[in-house]
Amino acid sequence: MDWALAYMLLIVACASAKNSFALVEGPPSVLACKLSEFQCDNSRCIALNKFCDGTDDCGDTSDEPMGCTNCNRTFFGEVGTKNPIRIAEPFQRNLPFVCTMHFVAAGAEFGDIVELTFLNFQVGTLESDRNQTASCYNGHLALTEPTASSPIVRTSQTRGFTQFLSAATGRQPVAAPLSSFYDSSELDQPEFGRFCGDLINTGGPVIFFSERNNVTLQVVIPNRASLHSYSFNLYLTYRFHPSKPSRTRYGDSKDPIDLGVRAPESFCDRIFENCDRKKCKIRSPNFPGFYLRNFTCRFTIRQLTSPQGTQAQIVLSQKNEYKISIYTGRTAPGGASSQRALTSDCLGDVVRIYDGGNSQASVLSRFCGSGSLTEVVSSGPESRVELHSVGAQQLYASKLELDVEVRFVKADDFRVEPGGKCTFEIDGSRAERRGLIYTPNHTIPPNTTCSFHFKGRGVHDRVWIYFLSYFVEDKQRWSNAEKCDVASLEIVDLGAQELFQDANSSIDHSTRRFCEKSSPRICARAAEYPQFIPLRPCRLPDDSYLSTGSDLVIRQKFFKSSDVPLRRSSFMARYEFVDTEQAGIDMGPHHGPCHRHFQSSTSKFGHFASPKNVFMYGRGGSENITCSYYFSGMASEKLRIYLINLNLPTTQCAHFYDEATQRYTCRMVTSRTNAAKISAVQVTDHWGETFTPMGCFCNTTSQLRKPILIESVGNNVTLSFTVQGMSALEDFNYFGFEATYEFRPATSCEGGTARRNGSEGELTFVAKDISSQDTPLRCRWYIESSPKKYLYLKFQGHDGSRAASCNPGTNKFVVYADGISDPVAVVCTDGDSNLANGDAKSLTTDAFHAPKDPPQSEPQFDLFSLSWYNESERQPRGLPTRRNVDRVLVEAIAVKAGAFKVRWLEVTKPFLRTSSGLTLRNVNCLYECPELSACISPELWCDGTVHCPSGHDERPEHCHQFPIIYLAIACGALLATLVITSAGTLLYCRRGKDRKTRDIPNDVQLEPPNS
Repeated sequence: MDWALAYMLLIVACASAKNSFALVEGPPSVLACKLSEFQCDNSRCIALNKFCDGTDDCGDTSDEPMGCTNCNRTFFGEVGTKNPIRIAEPFQRNLPFVCTMHFVAAGAEFGDIVELTFLNFQVGTLESDRNQTASCYNGHLALTEPTASSPIVRTSQTRGFTQFLSAATGRQPVAAPLSSFYDSSELDQPEFGRFCGDLINTGGPVIFFSERNNVTLQVVIPNRASLHSYSFNLYLTYRFHPSKPSRTRYGDSKDPIDLGVRAPESFCDRIFENCDRKKCKIRSPNFPGFYLRNFTCRFTIRQLTSPQGTQAQIVLSQKNEYKISIYTGRTAPGGASSQRALTSDCLGDVVRIYDGGNSQASVLSRFCGSGSLTEVVSSGPESRVELHSVGAQQLYASKLELDVEVRFVKADDFRVEPGGKCTFEIDGSRAERRGLIYTPNHTIPPNTTCSFHFKGRGVHDRVWIYFLSYFVEDKQRWSNAEKCDVASLEIVDLGAQELFQDANSSIDHSTRRFCEKSSPRICARAAEYPQFIPLRPCRLPDDSYLSTGSDLVIRQKFFKSSDVPLRRSSFMARYEFVDTEQAGIDMGPHHGPCHRHFQSSTSKFGHFASPKNVFMYGRGGSENITCSYYFSGMASEKLRIYLINLNLPTTQCAHFYDEATQRYTCRMVTSRTNAAKISAVQVTDHWGETFTPMGCFCNTTSQLRKPILIESVGNNVTLSFTVQGMSALEDFNYFGFEATYEFRPATSCEGGTARRNGSEGELTFVAKDISSQDTPLRCRWYIESSPKKYLYLKFQGHDGSRAASCNPGTNKFVVYADGISDPVAVVCTDGDSNLANGDAKSLTTDAFHAPKDPPQSEPQFDLFSLSWYNESERQPRGLPTRRNVDRVLVEAIAVKAGAFKVRWLEVTKPFLRTSSGLTLRNVNCLYECPELSACISPELWCDGTVHCPSGHDERPEHCHQFPIIYLAIACGALLATLVITSAGTLLYCRRGKDRKTRDIPNDVQLEPPNS
């Protein structure tokens, strides 16, 4: 540029400055018009924006002088009035063009805030270099807003003229901001950038609202810009508002909006504290208008207090999609914004949200574009939001508003630690045995992996998992291919990995992976119930997972995506450590999952309990459970069981202590209204095929004050744990038992003497001093009949049934039928305890046999075996074959020293029943006791010992006279034999001549019941 051109520019600048000073600083006395009006030469008043607008508004062309321009002027206006301004292209295209406008809100009726609305904009071009850094060429527009308000802004275009010349000499961008042209005593104002290019269409005008009372607009067009036609076009309106025009900016007086406290020595940095009690909002400068260029705003949010046991989280969101509008740096054809949603692919302005109070913290979200923002939640009580504005950009309605909330969560919730560590170890030996795992309840930074490692407390632990919810956003819904570009979930069964490594398998089924189009097994119904336990259990394998070992890992990965997710990826699952350990030896698959065997050869004592495996109970899907614990000792041993804890709630059963048998017994309660729900523990002592009850317990839920001792007689014992009718909410916490066992030397029952003489027998037993024993002395014997015979027993004692129970401290006989667990009789023995100090020989057969007239001091109790009354009882249910013998088990219970005596006979029935119901005489019943209606063996008849209770078998008329009746019977038998032989011979000789078919008789004699 030569000196002549520079001199001409200096003259133009001085003239413009002179006119400006004349307009602004004229004496008030000569101004008859308002501050917002221009006074024509004919004393008419017109709005300031009508000066030099190309129209004769004054009527005397005084508002359109020769060579006038609406640039380099200061504009005032009244509140609410919108005034348009069009800046036309300069006439001299070969000269640089600088247009400066000052918009001042003078207060009161002239307003306090300036509004500029850009309707058309085309100034220069915006170009980017190889680093995607944008710069303005061929012209730009700059907006500045002084940091201190003043009623009138004084400007001088002659100041900084050398800077102006450097800006106008070529195509290079202006190095220094034009805000330095103006007086500014503040240091916190940034060097604002500039706008250029075309107006980006966002569906409406682009509006700027000032923070203070004045705004300076400056347009710079270098001389070379004239080479491009239509390179300059600017049309806008200005309007003034009072400082609080609406509740949109400052909120209601009853519910004001907290915009934070401005940080010292900063342009737009703000600090928010304790937003749990305030309505906090983060806003970009000049909101709801667009913000300026070339600055960075830092918004720090802190929550200083939180309730005990909780931790605060900062929640940032914006549901209104029109309150976030950040230019992405990309423009679609036609000047419209190419981004209708938030994205992290930003070439221009960008918003960053940090998981902490400084910029060194992890970035939770990075976005630009337009749209709503889902919740971005910090992991702790601090967060920072940064709004970065680039130095050059097309004119765009850039603005930002975020709602700030505070959320209090449990202090022990899952969260990402500082530094990005997101690993959680759930130890079954230290933590709760069941609970919830879930995605941390805050925003997870991209490229983060969160792992949940389950470790059982032993090799018998298994991990049961069922998912309540699972979500990963699918960004390619039109495609069936799974991209796994947002997040993924992996279930790693470490126990299965070891199995596959041992088997050298090439296919690893130990890891299951799920992304946006696949999901794990969901048991969604569980989320609707308390503690996430549904009424319909989450069964295996349809609704849940069970590890093969004690270790399991669930891993969730979050990937970096260009799109800001509309909903964060998350899952929630319920876990439980399942204890599969059981004491004893497994009896195999044919005996059920909880049938165990204990042998004294392996261990003489130990601890055992009901299973803790949830899958055996209602909550795991099993309505009924039956577990049997078999104890096998040596022949010289007996078993003691100590019940430590019983938890057997039921309304269908009640247990009590039976004084007769000295055992706990259960009594079933029938109910027609309630479904059968039974829980019980039964202990039986089995000897061969006979099971004698040792104890039964039910309907107890209280902790035992002391262990209950149960002692067997023999060496084979079975404890059965049974629960029926469980609901889906019940498990081993509702039902169960805990006990210990001990094999001990068996009780010596050698003091008994058993004698058997053909069809009769007797048993005598003397109990010595048993005061040193903590349980009653128990001995038992089998009494077995000959084939096809019944047993008749006679005890020395009296009936000990419920109606006539024994006195406390009385010794007893308890009689069991073979195969029947309930006793058929209880006999109270009244034997003299002094006999216990004597010899068993004193209880001889002669003393035991009842005389013809037994004394009243020795009562006797007799009974038949159970099969005598009912033939079906001869064969107990469940036995595979039918026996021909009758057996009775007799158990002696001694609580003190005393004698036990019992005698038995083998008898038969005098009458037999045919298949048609007829009764026939038993021809083999020759010697009958009338009072018993039973027949005894012939060798017992008249043998000198009374066997029938009435002494019928030893009466003189039967034993001391000639046996005429027997001789008659013998003769009759001989005669009958001769007749039958003769008749048979005759029939054989005549069978060829005369054969007559005879009908088969319908009535046939049955064999005795034992046959």
